[in-house]
Amino acid sequence: MTLSAPTASAPRRASRLPGPFAALRHRDYRLLWSGMISSSTTLWMEQVAYGWLVLQLTNSPFLLGFVGFCRAIPTLLFSLFAGVLADRLDRRRVLLAGQSVTWATITTLALLTTTGLVQVWHVFVAAFLAGSAQAFNLPTRQAIINDAVGKEDLPQAIALNSLSFNVAKVIGPSIAGVVVATLGTTAVFWTESVLLLFTLLTTFLLRLPPRPPLPAERSPLRDLAEGFAYVRRDRYILGLMLAAGVPVLLAWPYQTLLPVVARDALGSGAEGLGVLMSASGIGAIATILGAAALRQRGRRQTVQFLAMAAFGVLLVLFASSSQLWLSTLIIAGITGSSILYNILNQTALQTYVDDRVRGRVLGIYLLVMGLNPIGALVFGGVADHFGIRLTLFFMGVLTVSAAGLIYWLNPALRQQEGERLPRPARQVRPGG
Repeated sequence: MTLSAPTASAPRRASRLPGPFAALRHRDYRLLWSGMISSSTTLWMEQVAYGWLVLQLTNSPFLLGFVGFCRAIPTLLFSLFAGVLADRLDRRRVLLAGQSVTWATITTLALLTTTGLVQVWHVFVAAFLAGSAQAFNLPTRQAIINDAVGKEDLPQAIALNSLSFNVAKVIGPSIAGVVVATLGTTAVFWTESVLLLFTLLTTFLLRLPPRPPLPAERSPLRDLAEGFAYVRRDRYILGLMLAAGVPVLLAWPYQTLLPVVARDALGSGAEGLGVLMSASGIGAIATILGAAALRQRGRRQTVQFLAMAAFGVLLVLFASSSQLWLSTLIIAGITGSSILYNILNQTALQTYVDDRVRGRVLGIYLLVMGLNPIGALVFGGVADHFGIRLTLFFMGVLTVSAAGLIYWLNPALRQQEGERLPRPARQVRPGG
């Protein structure tokens, strides 16, 4: 007998949960969020375990970097078609399939390390498979958020998702570090396996409302073309995509350059880098909780672009600072402003987009968000030639300029929310 979760949506009751946690009044979102915390924690534990295992096997910094490449490249390769699947198939089943692949991969690696049969190529394959599963899970999970909470609590749901990811970013490596030091790398993989079983359980128990399926006879390439056409012809969606991608390329690479800032600009070494990273985490969590409490309407896009501009201005100030205490305050603001504009951008996109193309649009969005390594490569080269201070200054000025240009050259972004109505997705030929 094949088990399946009920398809009817559970009734939603009023809750006295405080504003930032209002989305948790929805049963399906509570399950989704619990699974998100578990899977995000395993994601960060996994990166520590992969790196330590590769160093044990090879003692090669290059191969350590190659593992990161194997883990990251599937996002660029598969996110578009993952979005197509999120629209064509049952989203709960897609998520279960991806999570099952991740669990099987980690459990196999745990068995190989337990038996002493593990080789470095096993780690590369595991990293690629886990990254591929993540690439398919991301747009599907983002699309399910709207299915689980509806538009009323969507801003809080997106903010809480970001909160879980950033909290996991802090606790995941810490847990992995303690487990590696006390029990060894093998124990980390077995811990991840157990956590991923919990994630699978929470996904299995989801009871999402049914969605009308796409015609089965249609080509996936045609579906993908329809997603691109939807983004291209809608100036509001196109503006949101630019608002997501420009800071990823022009501003976010500052994170990669932080070790250089600590050493060359502040003269504080590894201790200073740790202080900067901690301040960044505090700024992230404080901003996420504040954003989750917001229920404002109207000029949310104006706030978003002001936050993007503030990101650039603070980068300029960061470039000129030579005091650790001042840089610590500034970087908390940098992280806060970047997360605020990102949450508002995701909320606007999820609220506006037609559900028939939601998965494909989110696949395009995640592809855009995956361009950060390109920016890091470019500005790393700039810093080599012109120094870290001038590079950060240049990044900040470009970000402020881009925020102003995108906002003022796209009238759709300046309209009140009530003045915009999403265009229904229409079928288009692959050529547009």
